[in-house]
Amino acid sequence: MLDVADDQALDAGRLGDVQEGDDVGILMTPGGKAMLAPRALRSLRGEALEVAAAIQRTHMERARLLAQLDEQLVPEARELGVSWDSIGWCLGVTGRAASMRWGNRPAD
Repeated sequence: MLDVADDQALDAGRLGDVQEGDDVGILMTPGGKAMLAPRALRSLRGEALEVAAAIQRTHMERARLLAQLDEQLVPEARELGVSWDSIGWCLGVTGRAASMRWGNRPAD
């Protein structure tokens, strides 16, 4: 089983508004960690639930780290003259989407 550090655990208070009747709900693992899960995962118990929660936490952490890298690299690419179309292609979006996401930012 994956051992994920406690500081990566999801805090149920930070998960946002999950309304009753939505296809997603909050599950608490036996280890006391929260995870967002579709109703279909409600049948998971014990170690299976812990592993599913670890996958979700790992995915969220990876996404957070990648976003931080993008925040550093996109402005650097622009300073070096890389076009929005090229940046967008590298990120899997259109140049316009990249420009809308990272363009027109105030200088530090």
